[in-house]
Amino acid sequence: MPVEGNVYAALVTELEKRLQVDGKSQFLSHPQFLVRLGLNDLLFEAHAVQERTGLDELQASQEAVKNREVFAMIANPIFEASRTFLPDSRMLWSIYEQVIEAPELPVGAVDNEAVVRTALLFPALRVNFELAERGWGYYDTGVLPPSDVTDSDGWTRIVLDRQLIDDRSQQSSPATRAWLEQRGLLDPFAGTGVRGTTLSAEIFLLTLQRTWFEPEVFRNRLWRWDDAPLSDGGNPPQGLLPAYVTRLVLVRKLQMELDFASDAILGFDFTPGPSSSATSVPAGAAAFSSMPANTNAAPQPLPLLAHTPDPNKALSLRQFARATTDENPGPNALAFAPLSNQTVGFPAPVTFLTRRVIDRIAAEEKLLGIQLAAWTAQLIERQEGLRVNDIVIAKLQHQLDSYPPGAETITTITGDVTDVAALREYIADAKRDQETERAMTERQAQTVAELNQHARYLQDLRQYYESLSPAGDDSDMFVLGFVCSATPKSPDPDPAFFT
Repeated sequence: MPVEGNVYAALVTELEKRLQVDGKSQFLSHPQFLVRLGLNDLLFEAHAVQERTGLDELQASQEAVKNREVFAMIANPIFEASRTFLPDSRMLWSIYEQVIEAPELPVGAVDNEAVVRTALLFPALRVNFELAERGWGYYDTGVLPPSDVTDSDGWTRIVLDRQLIDDRSQQSSPATRAWLEQRGLLDPFAGTGVRGTTLSAEIFLLTLQRTWFEPEVFRNRLWRWDDAPLSDGGNPPQGLLPAYVTRLVLVRKLQMELDFASDAILGFDFTPGPSSSATSVPAGAAAFSSMPANTNAAPQPLPLLAHTPDPNKALSLRQFARATTDENPGPNALAFAPLSNQTVGFPAPVTFLTRRVIDRIAAEEKLLGIQLAAWTAQLIERQEGLRVNDIVIAKLQHQLDSYPPGAETITTITGDVTDVAALREYIADAKRDQETERAMTERQAQTVAELNQHARYLQDLRQYYESLSPAGDDSDMFVLGFVCSATPKSPDPDPAFFT
């Protein structure tokens, strides 16, 4: 499992354990768009906005209304039954309104106390529902106290070390793995061997409050309707309303420390060729053991790193709502336009602690520099030797060409005897040795070029990791997950009252 799938699965599993989410009656869903919340976005009353921001009464009232509207959109999506965690473009209130509007109740059981209570229940539910409607079709959704996100004591710090990441990721649920697989985060990846060694984050839990919503109506067996079932009660449930969100998990200060795996290799694959007696291999040249297949290309980051949203480009749901209202009128269109291009991977920006990775790359760069200097110096020496030998061979060849063809010996006027046959054989051997040396020099030149290429690769890789972890605002919060309660089988009419 690549680093991002491994770490995310571990984080989700840790949250499920802490929140006591069993994956059946409750499950933890994942956001499909990046939702940033500022410290003031959870202020739903004008006086609270005014106290915090200093706005005048009218502006504070408008801001509070916007906050309630946007939060209602965040908190009320219906997630599809397969638990691939994709919202299906409807809101909780749209289905709930259908339920309470015109259910079929038992006939002829006016003396049954439970039937009478149910007959009175639905009109009361409709009244509460109508009173909660706001704006152009959203329904107030608040949070139960305490919910002051400015209080540092309300945040819970989670730290996962390497062992706990491994343990929790192996315990991750099939639903979580399916979600990661859907996003390509479980695909095999041949990268640089970087892994997350520590994950830390601060978590805040918001429990939702809906005055217009009564989930116990789904357990009531004294009504039915002709529409499709809300839920078949299965695992996972199927139907119009398989589950509904009860709590929101916020995250901030999400940090991951990166390091190379113990078996990660950054070195260069050097395979020395045949060596002449004049050639010596630079000391330590075989210390590099593996080179990426294509170092002409830019360093290939891990999928999580490539997909992590830039905090400066993150789009809050409010900004998105304001930007798209004209193009997509209506409450549902506003909430469900996906921002998945910014949030493939973690649904919140991650601050990466990369010092260990950078130091390892820098150490490899230093070692490579030593190797490269030795190989370059030797290459220059060999190239100069070839040049000198070419001159010597050319002079000898010129001398040989001055003698009569086929001559074996030449005697000068001074009586000196030149063995022409031996000179001819010497020149032939020298040319053969020169060609062998030239081939080896060309191979060494290629090796030097590849070493330079790998040096550029390591430099680009180091600069890439140095560029991570842009400074963000620690007060920024993001929706990390939705705790969903599975809807029981509903409607489930009692056969004693319905035939």
